[in-house]
Amino acid sequence: MYICFNVLYLLFKPNIMKRFLPLLLLSSFSLNNAEAQKTTATASRLITSSSYQHDGAKFVPSDSARYAYTGDRGGDALNFPKSDTAVSFTYSTATMAWGNKTMLLQTFDAKSNMLSYVTRAWDNATSSWKNSAGNYYTYTTVAGKDLQETLVAQSWDIATSSWKNTTKYIFSYNADGESDTTFLQTWDAPSTSWKNSKMAEYVYNSSDKTLTEIIEYNWNSVSGKWDKYRRNFHQYDVNLNMVFKTQESWNSGTSAWVYVKRDLYTYDASKNKKTHTLQNWNAGTAAWDNSNKELFTYNTANIMTSQTDQYWDGATSAFINSTKTDYSLDAGNNITMELYALWDKPSTSWKQYLRTQYTYNSYNQRTSSIRDRWNSGGFWEYTLNDYKRNYYYEEYTLGVKEIAIASVGNLNVYPNPASSVVNIYMQWAKPQQFEVLIINSVGQVVYRMAEQAQTSYARSIPVSELQNGVYYVVLKGETDKITKTILIQK
Repeated sequence: MYICFNVLYLLFKPNIMKRFLPLLLLSSFSLNNAEAQKTTATASRLITSSSYQHDGAKFVPSDSARYAYTGDRGGDALNFPKSDTAVSFTYSTATMAWGNKTMLLQTFDAKSNMLSYVTRAWDNATSSWKNSAGNYYTYTTVAGKDLQETLVAQSWDIATSSWKNTTKYIFSYNADGESDTTFLQTWDAPSTSWKNSKMAEYVYNSSDKTLTEIIEYNWNSVSGKWDKYRRNFHQYDVNLNMVFKTQESWNSGTSAWVYVKRDLYTYDASKNKKTHTLQNWNAGTAAWDNSNKELFTYNTANIMTSQTDQYWDGATSAFINSTKTDYSLDAGNNITMELYALWDKPSTSWKQYLRTQYTYNSYNQRTSSIRDRWNSGGFWEYTLNDYKRNYYYEEYTLGVKEIAIASVGNLNVYPNPASSVVNIYMQWAKPQQFEVLIINSVGQVVYRMAEQAQTSYARSIPVSELQNGVYYVVLKGETDKITKTILIQK
């Protein structure tokens, strides 16, 4: 059964795939779920998408993609599809026809943990698909969780028509299933062996399990030892909100750590992040210099309604407004509109600039997005490079395992990809205390918050300070756990 909507999304643009392929550690975390009887339940998953770009006069077709699945895996516009294949197409305005562009092949184990992620590109000269790059994964079970153990990245060698190793990640964990060490190795073709490159160590508070320190090393091939490179310190308040994150670099000449930058955070009474200030260390004055600042506001459901970015003006010794984004939400806490404004210093006022509007289906999956911009004449209009994105879904019947997962609870995380904020909307099947975690692709816990027992939960988490890449949003309850994969892309 197919449900069709006016939809579109550039989720499968090849430049995006190339950019993030080495980091796409799309592992699945195990769920401790109650058994469920076989009943009839349905879900919805993305099967096609299409994109239109404005050429200055009208919208013209740009890209599209098609997804095919086996089993009960799914995905949508805001959650990367766990499809067996995904094929993207590009539109030629000259021939008014669609042509093959890229192909993604994914395989999974019985627990839906990703085993391989291979991309291919269409070769017009031979009218055939050519291998491009691939990632291959293994897993280990620690504290009842399936965790990434290795990732091997390969690239296709056209000259030899064979796969060549490029990089390898090796992950280890402590007894709680939190990252202990991460090793990065590179392939040395002459010796046909892996060579050490980088390493990271993680230190946790023994009482509240917060991540307090990350120490990074570079491999010194001459001495055969690890050289200190960089470290980060995290400090938390009584609510386990991170209030300081300080980065230091190792000075080999003085054998001492040297300040580089730090992030300062404040929170409101509901534990929403209120401000984020970035400062750089000034070695000349031996003091911290302000750089940038973000300010956030929320509604009564703890969902972000606006973000304001500021920069430090040394001449006036004050933060000056730069940009602002206001969010409109529907009853399901889905973002229906983003209004992006620029600060006008002469008039000391905000000037409207861009507007993006979204629609959703009954499953709270995004079905369309469209962007326009403010005209100096006082109205919104479509201009060059504005876009429309549309999505098509199919409704399918869930299996026993997926029904069991649904019986535990539901987690909606959006937007995905995200650039400045991630909205979390969750409903447990039963009230319980839980933690909210954001974990990056190499296992670092970059965000942690403890919550009291409840069945319904909504919160916005600013992520503008996070690096681009794949992250996991984890809600870890007393007996249950739900995980979503998100992409940070700025």
